[in-house]
Amino acid sequence: MAAQKKLQDVYLVDYSVSAPKKEEMWSVQEAFSYLQVGVAEKDASFMANLMEKSMLNRMSWFPPRIEDVAFIMTDEYKDFNMNLEVAENEAAVVCKRALDEIFAKTGVAANEIDMIISFCTQYNYQDVIRDMYPLRDDCDVIHFGGMGCSTGVVGMDCANKLLRGRERPGTCIVITHENITRGFYTGLQRDSMVPNAIFRVGACAMMFSTDPALLSRAKYKVEKTVRTYQTDDVSFWSMGYRLDTTDVGGIYLPKKDVLAKISQKALNKTLTAVGKSVLPVHEKIKFAAKVAKNKLLRRKAKVVPDMFSGVDHMAIHPGGPAVIDGVCKGLQVDPLKTQENAINAYYYYGNTSSPGVLYAMAHTETVKGVRKGEKMLALGLGAGFESNAAVLKAVRDFDEVHEAWKHVLGSEDRSQEASKAFQKFLNQQPIHSLDRSMEQTLRSLKGVAERLGRCPFNVVAYDASSSSQSESLIHPEDSVSSLDSMEVSEEKHARLPTPMRVLDAGVIPE
Repeated sequence: MAAQKKLQDVYLVDYSVSAPKKEEMWSVQEAFSYLQVGVAEKDASFMANLMEKSMLNRMSWFPPRIEDVAFIMTDEYKDFNMNLEVAENEAAVVCKRALDEIFAKTGVAANEIDMIISFCTQYNYQDVIRDMYPLRDDCDVIHFGGMGCSTGVVGMDCANKLLRGRERPGTCIVITHENITRGFYTGLQRDSMVPNAIFRVGACAMMFSTDPALLSRAKYKVEKTVRTYQTDDVSFWSMGYRLDTTDVGGIYLPKKDVLAKISQKALNKTLTAVGKSVLPVHEKIKFAAKVAKNKLLRRKAKVVPDMFSGVDHMAIHPGGPAVIDGVCKGLQVDPLKTQENAINAYYYYGNTSSPGVLYAMAHTETVKGVRKGEKMLALGLGAGFESNAAVLKAVRDFDEVHEAWKHVLGSEDRSQEASKAFQKFLNQQPIHSLDRSMEQTLRSLKGVAERLGRCPFNVVAYDASSSSQSESLIHPEDSVSSLDSMEVSEEKHARLPTPMRVLDAGVIPE
């Protein structure tokens, strides 16, 4: 019998996370003003309460051209029909920024890549990548959809397994991005309105390789990857994509207490699998003794090993303050002391879905640095319900300042902002105070128009009973300067039919 071929070691050569430009950032007030125009007053109040407590920074990254979203409100098209050109624009802008940076950092050309694995739940951007870069004809391009927030770590697992099994050394790019434009929800189901408030733009490009020529430039060796699943009905139906009662499609999320319980349950399975390979012997003995004692005394107390006895850094999915708090309770650690990276990743970038774990890793590298031999544990959580982990071992020292985190260096206030906001969340205090008046809404929309250099909105009063436009407030053909003199009084707003809708000029019902 022929001897089994030894599998190759896989290395994470480098990675990059996209950083926004100044004009792409929207304030919380601007984001609320845009989101609340399309909903009734009671739902706008719900959205305001949510965003005031969301722990997002004052500024966050909204999708490029989100202002071009078209709400089609005719009887024939009750769901919004997002022009694919707009979704493609988001993918092209955000993913190209990450890919350009990874090629520049590593010195590897696009035509040297053997495999590209892309992830996005609702939009396949393979053709966008092929159009932007001169890939070889034999470059394998694989896309995975519908897997949600955990795919940053799933991508590590896929690259690790596919490269290890190749006959020859190879190099793989993993690109993770969640297309916020395609996932934008225009209905009135509240659990589907939540993603509009907390999900924001982001992308990450990772380069993995078994090529000896690249190993001297590598950051980490992939030590282990683990994927675990929860198969019970509560976990399975906890989040996903569905049509609401008016046939409008959207992502729905569970309440924070339900999400925390599911996350902790999934995390236990993952940590058990990871702990077998990373925990030192003394911690394994200590853990086994506690479990045996609880069984002997018939206690139901949960026993959690000290994961930091086996790893030096941890990057968990920054899905929101409730997710971070729930995961830390499952780990039995203080989030303010151990998860500064995840707290900052959510505070400054929101829930970027699949790239979120890499934003947290990049924060650690920028603020603390990583030393040779230290281990990084990346934990991803997502629909399924699944919990995934990757253990990465640093093969050299590095203190890289990532573009996405330059703003937190050299400023004690900046470095403490996120922690203070998280403490307010734990104390159930609002982080922001939003002005919910119609005058402020119009001022915010004018501010966006001035920043973009054009009026992107067609804000109309829409009479739901007659399916017709009753009065135009702002039209895309209006010049930005003409908006300065526009005023809408509360009395006028009170007479406008509810709900109001934002419609593209080309699809306003006749």
